[in-house]
Amino acid sequence: MTGGEWWARFEWRQSTVATYLRCPRRFELQFVRGLEPDDSRSGFAMAKGTASHKGIQHALEMQNRGHVPSEHDIAVATVWAWEDAVGEADKDSGGDVYERIKDETMDVLDVHVPRIHRVATDPRMRHIRWEGLELEFRMVERGKSYERIYRGTIDAVGRATTRIPEFSSNGQGELLDLEAGELIVVDWKTGARTALGRAPRALNTQLAFYRQALISMGWRGARGARLIIGNFQDTDRRIIVRDEDGVNIPRYMKGLNPAWLEALGFIDGEDAKASKKRAKDAEGKNIPKKLDKLKIPNPAYLLATQRPRGHLFHECGQREAEALRTISAAIKGAEAGLFPAAGAANGSCEFCPYVRPCAAGDEDGNQTERD
Repeated sequence: MTGGEWWARFEWRQSTVATYLRCPRRFELQFVRGLEPDDSRSGFAMAKGTASHKGIQHALEMQNRGHVPSEHDIAVATVWAWEDAVGEADKDSGGDVYERIKDETMDVLDVHVPRIHRVATDPRMRHIRWEGLELEFRMVERGKSYERIYRGTIDAVGRATTRIPEFSSNGQGELLDLEAGELIVVDWKTGARTALGRAPRALNTQLAFYRQALISMGWRGARGARLIIGNFQDTDRRIIVRDEDGVNIPRYMKGLNPAWLEALGFIDGEDAKASKKRAKDAEGKNIPKKLDKLKIPNPAYLLATQRPRGHLFHECGQREAEALRTISAAIKGAEAGLFPAAGAANGSCEFCPYVRPCAAGDEDGNQTERD
């Protein structure tokens, strides 16, 4: 299939541009040849991303209506989207794939949902009015001999209702405030943490694409919109928390279990520490000696982690012209049929859902089918 046969009817999205920039060979297999991905290789990363997007979208919609989303609210929306994204076909395939899906479902519930909840309920988020969620756009570029269509979905567009201190961080680790009335364009990311030094470059082309779309739609303040990477892992607060004296505050309650002390009739705590006696409740079940095993959340820890700590998001640089040139070069390269294999250098081949049918060129330039 030649370039002219496929791109003449192709609608460019920011995701397709990003795919070409990351690996031209994957772009060819996915969009030119139209091969189906093997999502089980990547831990169903795409399905998790889709589900997480729906979860945060639901939480922000609740926020716009004046409600504080609970973790249960987010879990329901996220799991529904996850099950829909995974698809019944994969569930019916049985064997290892079915077991993998069950494991990944628990990961969505135990890891992704709490992270989304932490972002959505951060006090700073209450001062953002979300004017666009999952905002679809379509742009048309017309040249002398071509018409190029751009289509996509902007994750979130919000406007600050008041000044928000330490809202974001730039690539140098500097904390940035968000002023009242400023517009933000957010792209949610569920993968690895964002390296601060790469933040100005990371996803710059994607967010530049979004800003151009807002400008084309006449969005107020679009030209000066702040470009935000919303990485859920960056806000994971499972970190060391200290009190005013610098002493670590444990995440869970520690010490002797009051129920164990009462069952054995201990009055002196020092005597109880050395005891190896076992206690049972009315149903004959063992009563743990220490609170650690019960995993009871420490109220002091919960209170400390509810306070804003550092930046909420990463912010991309404003190199708009450079980003747009990169987009243009990628599109021209794809339309010209330039599909060199990125190879293992980008570190993504191991989990790529197209690794099996990937045709990698050998030293002589011949294409060979990978095992």
